[in-house]
Amino acid sequence: MGDSAVITQEPDHFASARWLSSQLHTRDDSNIKLNYTIGGLSPVTQGVSHKASAPSVYQGSILISGPASRVNDLGHRSSPWTIVGCNSSPDLINGQTVLAYCSSTNPKVKCAGVFVGGAKNTIITLPATCGAPFGRIVTLVPTSTSKLPRSVLAQLGRSAKDVSVFTLKFDYNYENIPYKSGDAKVNFAIDIGTLHGGVNPTSVSKRSDSDLQIQKRSDHDKEKDIKVEKEIKYILADVHEKKKGVKVDLKATVEGKFEGSLAFGYHITGTIIPPKLKQHSALMKSDSSISAKLSLTGLAKYTFPKKDVKVVPKTGLPGFSVPGLITLDPFVEADLKFSGDIDLNGSAVASTFATLPSIELSIGDSGLKKPTIKGVESGGLKVTQHLDLSATLKMDLEPKLAIGIKVLKKVVDAEIALVPNFALIAKGEVELGDGPISAINPCIELDGKLALGYEISGKMGGWGAPKSGDFWSLKEPLYKKCLQKPTPTTTIVSHTPTTTTTTTTTATPSPTTTTTTTTTTTTTTTTTTTTVPPTPTNPPCAAAGGDTALMDTCGFYMDGTVVTGFCQNLSCDTTTSTIDLNNYIGNNNGILTFGGSDFIATCSIDWLHGPALQAECQDSITGTTVTANIDISSNIGNINGMLTYIASNN
Repeated sequence: MGDSAVITQEPDHFASARWLSSQLHTRDDSNIKLNYTIGGLSPVTQGVSHKASAPSVYQGSILISGPASRVNDLGHRSSPWTIVGCNSSPDLINGQTVLAYCSSTNPKVKCAGVFVGGAKNTIITLPATCGAPFGRIVTLVPTSTSKLPRSVLAQLGRSAKDVSVFTLKFDYNYENIPYKSGDAKVNFAIDIGTLHGGVNPTSVSKRSDSDLQIQKRSDHDKEKDIKVEKEIKYILADVHEKKKGVKVDLKATVEGKFEGSLAFGYHITGTIIPPKLKQHSALMKSDSSISAKLSLTGLAKYTFPKKDVKVVPKTGLPGFSVPGLITLDPFVEADLKFSGDIDLNGSAVASTFATLPSIELSIGDSGLKKPTIKGVESGGLKVTQHLDLSATLKMDLEPKLAIGIKVLKKVVDAEIALVPNFALIAKGEVELGDGPISAINPCIELDGKLALGYEISGKMGGWGAPKSGDFWSLKEPLYKKCLQKPTPTTTIVSHTPTTTTTTTTTATPSPTTTTTTTTTTTTTTTTTTTTVPPTPTNPPCAAAGGDTALMDTCGFYMDGTVVTGFCQNLSCDTTTSTIDLNNYIGNNNGILTFGGSDFIATCSIDWLHGPALQAECQDSITGTTVTANIDISSNIGNINGMLTYIASNN
């Protein structure tokens, strides 16, 4: 009796299973190959992409091969089997329960082939309506034809009485298929990616089985990059308050934009039964650019709490999944790290832009490849007028462009990531206003650091231990501007003789004698204007503790809670300023700064150093800084409570 005779009558639940098993156990357990084309013209590609509504950027192929006792093309369009009631959004844990019926009057069509070796744990193909190309049979048991939907019965018409109907339960838990030494194996090979022709590292070219070669398709002649564009905006501080009588206003924001493209290829071979890898390689290509702007405005002395925030949360990109077999999960995210101190009165904007190098990351037999560098562009720093700024700030913007990979649920669970790092480091001090630039002669600097790193982490499946590092990095000043003190001009007038002739006739009492005297005088006046440094006209001021080799002497002394700072030049000209430590009222909200246009150095006292005051004197020309401390609690310090320090003559 042929196969058709078995399935043209309604089978008894148990008898049919025993009969099928007895009839089929002697059949040839030939090798069966299940093919699935990704991104091609095959109708079974529908509903597999991560977002069904979006065009798939992936292409490639999947091959599963094994004996008929392990593999069956039950759901293929050429199969006599029909599956009814599938959900295109599969339950990845529990799978689905559907109806399957087989109708054929041709005994050569082997409807009963799925029962070779028992239907349970057979890997089968599924139609596009099931949301996955493959599944594992959990149970396949006969049921009544009446269970079929009316629309199907109407379509079958009179032939409905000749079909055999089964309840089919399937899932994607291939790891639950039992295996013991000596059992038949099921092989698989996957080539997938956005790259034309899939991934082609050295290991792939060594494949011996021609069935593993990617099918060439004319509709995929170009790479289909995954595009990424993310705006970044974050408020670092927004402080408006009064603190012990002092008003603090500060708003600090960071804005940026990350743009990039990602191309990816992946190749893997091995066995599903048992779950084991043979070949495993990936290729990742990326181009990206990044821009950032740091804006500061307000009137405040502020220490930023160390921030490490995810300014772009983990956001999925178009991915790919064959449930239970492989999942590619690209994503982008960005971290912002910020720290530093600022003393601000005004506003400043630091901005820059960079195009990062192209990168090609190859993992597998061909190892890691060095990137090719396209170049780097950088912007600058904009400083507004009416600004007092003293800052040491560091901002790190770190996007991550990554792909998560899962194969056979537990065999591979890895993540490959390209991690650009973009740091802005602002430092310096500036005072600008309507009047002449003061003598502090400051510089504002903006240093930039760019790096392009990689991370390979997770369960690597043959790639060894997790890896990370930088392919490329650059650190350089992006901007520097120094405000020079105007150099005075001095007019020098010199005198040299000029020749004149005067004739004097003197009459003497003697009528016969006359004396003539000629006097010659030469006078030359020349006016020369030249630029020279100012020179003190008086000797050093001994009261200030000065030195003939030094231009300025600065110091401070305490009277109770009041600190008075002074700065004297060699002409004994003195400038002073005070601050009351008891209520923080004084110069510049807690920092005492004194000096003036006649002084080369500007000095400051910062009381925010625990029990000690720290005084600082900075040479405006060289930037050299001298500091000294005094302990408030014990009045022990420089000169028994009076701290004096001296600026250089450079």
